[in-house]
Amino acid sequence: MPVWTGFAEDYHRHVVPFTSLFAKDVVALAKPGLEDFVEKNSKRPVVLDVASGTGSLVRELFVLLGDGGDGDGVSLEKVIALEPAADMAALIPSTVAAAVQTDGNTHLQICNGAAEQIPLESDSVDFVFCVFGLSFFEDVRTAFSEIKRVLRKGTGRFFVCEWCEPSQTPAFTIMGEVKKRMAGETVDPSDPDAWMECAPTRRVEHVKKIAAEAGLSMTRCVEVGHDLCLPNFEAFWERMTKGTLQTRRMTEGMSPAECDKFKEMTRTVVAERHGRKQDEKERDQAEGEFRQEARARILEIILC
Repeated sequence: MPVWTGFAEDYHRHVVPFTSLFAKDVVALAKPGLEDFVEKNSKRPVVLDVASGTGSLVRELFVLLGDGGDGDGVSLEKVIALEPAADMAALIPSTVAAAVQTDGNTHLQICNGAAEQIPLESDSVDFVFCVFGLSFFEDVRTAFSEIKRVLRKGTGRFFVCEWCEPSQTPAFTIMGEVKKRMAGETVDPSDPDAWMECAPTRRVEHVKKIAAEAGLSMTRCVEVGHDLCLPNFEAFWERMTKGTLQTRRMTEGMSPAECDKFKEMTRTVVAERHGRKQDEKERDQAEGEFRQEARARILEIILC
């Protein structure tokens, strides 16, 4: 995964604080099922986090559910963090340690690997999680077949979280709109879905169909939302150009003049979204907090 080399720390600094809010939502939604599993099976669950990134979901599992030992909540037998990018995986232990004591993380196992070829035995995992990883899979169908393979028959559950369509995630349509304007294309404010490409995995019916093909069944779909809040435009610009891979790669390929032009167009779009003035003399006073909503869906999937 050379594309992620040198990117993990910026991603963790600029993006993870926001995506962690959704990771908390996922764990909270799964907690009753985990508790029910322990009660019915008299054993602690083995949990797999696919496309673990720098470990935000893993951290929330330990924080909310317990430390796998004597802590409050649901004790976990093991949390397996599966991540293909070594730079990302290297940050997982410190991510967890910064939030909770886990007896030296003895209940945490980090594996290097991809969802399309999970390095685990069949029927070995009770719960699988994937938070914002689906759109990065090289082959979603193969990944779902692998997830089905490792889930225990009869009790296995799969929780996946993915962004909603662009019209429901205005925080992430800004750069798409800027690119359209830079290319001289007309932007229709009534059609925000046209401002950026929508990955198929952001469509519920698409994910549901692929799950069914793999022998999995979606039982629940819950929408959650949070506002992306940043102190000012400069903080938003830094987040997008350092922590968001697509925008980072695009701006790195620009000349200084092109990047300045792109930044000013981004500033204009952000100001318009917030109803702020564009007079240069008043800009410092006009540019206050950046706040835009982003919504995601959490899908609960079981074996057919």
